[in-house]
Amino acid sequence: MLKKLYHPKLYIGLIIAVLVLAGVYLMLCRLAGARALEIFNREMARQTVLEGSVAVDSITADMWGNVGFRGLKWLDAEGEPVVFVPDGRFKVKPWDVVTGSLKLDSLEEAELNNPVIAVRFNKDMRPAFLPERKKTESGEPKQRRRGLHINLNGDLPECRVVINNCTLTASYRHRYFVLSGVTADIKTVSPKELRLKITADDFGGMMIGDTLSISGKLLFNGAEPQCDLFLAMENVVPESLGLGKVKDTASVYGHATGPLAGPVIDGRIEFKVLNIPALRFYKVNGDFYYEDGHIDFSNVTGGIYGGTVEATGSYDIDSRAYSIDALGHDLIAAIAAKTSKINCKVELDLKMRSDGNPHNVLTYGSFTGGAGTYSLIPFEAISGKFSDRGGVLQFTDVKIKTPLGEVTSDAFEIVKGRVHINDIFLTAPEGERIQLK
Repeated sequence: MLKKLYHPKLYIGLIIAVLVLAGVYLMLCRLAGARALEIFNREMARQTVLEGSVAVDSITADMWGNVGFRGLKWLDAEGEPVVFVPDGRFKVKPWDVVTGSLKLDSLEEAELNNPVIAVRFNKDMRPAFLPERKKTESGEPKQRRRGLHINLNGDLPECRVVINNCTLTASYRHRYFVLSGVTADIKTVSPKELRLKITADDFGGMMIGDTLSISGKLLFNGAEPQCDLFLAMENVVPESLGLGKVKDTASVYGHATGPLAGPVIDGRIEFKVLNIPALRFYKVNGDFYYEDGHIDFSNVTGGIYGGTVEATGSYDIDSRAYSIDALGHDLIAAIAAKTSKINCKVELDLKMRSDGNPHNVLTYGSFTGGAGTYSLIPFEAISGKFSDRGGVLQFTDVKIKTPLGEVTSDAFEIVKGRVHINDIFLTAPEGERIQLK
């Protein structure tokens, strides 16, 4: 019986059967490859993951599941472009190519070269592809039929996506945001979790800067995707955000958590130098908290006029309005006033306000100081108020207490670096008022 099982004819038969099966498989692969474009476009028309239409100009496939394509276009339900990819490749399960049953779960990896991606946000600063699901009168989620929609109610496919040299644009009302030179590596690590790493060479639009990086994970455990992401932006230009005419760049680092459509961000901001009209800060560092389009700054410290400063503030991304409150300690008055006539250290109470119009920035406050000299005349104390609008720094109610009396000035100004001093008076202890200038 065993000899019959090992008969040479049996081996020959098995070999022939394997060759026939291989031939049939290769023939099916060839047929599937020839019909890859038809299969892909047909399956994209059937799929329910992406709202809108997805199609390619040309596509090729081999028996190993390697799919190359050119001219991939994704249009949303309104016919607006979402993604255009000049060329790229997929890696899909080989048997799905043979059987012509390409679907989302067939995808194992993808590489997109030089894509252009456009994302639009609604009035609530939510991406259009992550809408708030409205409910019907019966309480059931209402089906969304307009705009761009991604439906990931089930498990994530086990795959990896690599993006090379992407241009990403995002629009919100009449504002826009652009990322250039984007590279991304996104992969599934579990049916409910994506890991991602994204870098960009520069960004522009409503916020201008040099480099941006995002890394972390997205979780799809509930009805709304959650994020756990670390952000870094270098050389951000505050002026592009509506913060007056501040051109000194900042580095911004943050940790974003919560719903992907509306995360909260805890972070830190750093300036090497910060020039605000009539004020020059250096080594400014502070914490910030972002939520729902609003940023609160805290624990901000820095150097100014030879002393130190502590500050808090807030900024509204939508209106671009902001407010800053700062306290300066041990400031050198000669540096602040840009004149060697005064020599002392002062305490500064500074406030900055803006309604969002960069031309309406107002800086104002008060200062007090201890013993020093003015024009070589010793004094015991100094105080006053100041304001700056449009680059004109004005001092009012200046009072200098000396052993000979109190020196006062209604106002003097610093315009484009030049000091303009109005009348200065000395009020003697016995009440006599003498004009010094």
